Amino acid sequence: MRTVDDFGVMGERPSHPHLLDYLAGRFVEEGWALKWQIRNIVLSQTYRMSSRPDPGFDGIDPANQLLHRMPIRRLSAEAIRDSILAV
Repeated sequence: MRTVDDFGVMGERPSHPHLLDYLAGRFVEEGWALKWQIRNIVLSQTYRMSSRPDPGFDGIDPANQLLHRMPIRRLSAEAIRDSILAV
């Protein structure tokens, strides 16, 4: 079963373990600075990518394993309501 947020024993193996190792290494190098880590991720080119599919890439990587676009994720009405109530 595919899991998106569980890297434990029951979860799916990460698709990019070297990226996780890199981010973890940089996190330690920067003194465990969470603010720096968030800024590093948010300012990355991958984070700023469009979610619009590109036909050229979709033929090569239909499952988006290479992360050529941001995956589209729809939220349920309950999740939106809960987020608004939390704020």
